[in-house]
Amino acid sequence: MRKLIYNIKALRETAGLTIEDLARELGTSAKTYKNIESEEMEITLTIFRKLLRFYRISASELVEFGLTKEQVDLKYMAPVDLVNHPMGREAVMVQLEIADILRHIIELKISAHSKFIPFNPN
Repeated sequence: MRKLIYNIKALRETAGLTIEDLARELGTSAKTYKNIESEEMEITLTIFRKLLRFYRISASELVEFGLTKEQVDLKYMAPVDLVNHPMGREAVMVQLEIADILRHIIELKISAHSKFIPFNPN
């Protein structure tokens, strides 16, 4: 679930949208959407579908593209834990660089096919 939430947040940030902007587009409250991104609340199927339509991507793209689960976990680790990671500092740094490249690919994909057309959340 963390990877899905990371991808959802990355898409929103890449699109230059605030939580409030996207919540409005999806027809939900900013509080509800913020709770989803902060993992305090499970994403509903309705909001999941609206995100797919809004970004014009498939469910598999939203779930699978971007970072691997391991890379997402590394992104959430505290710096102290990264230094002592069993993979070793160099391997962790390589994984984080790959994660940044993948995020850039997400940005390019969004800018290439999401010149956001007016969206009807219903």
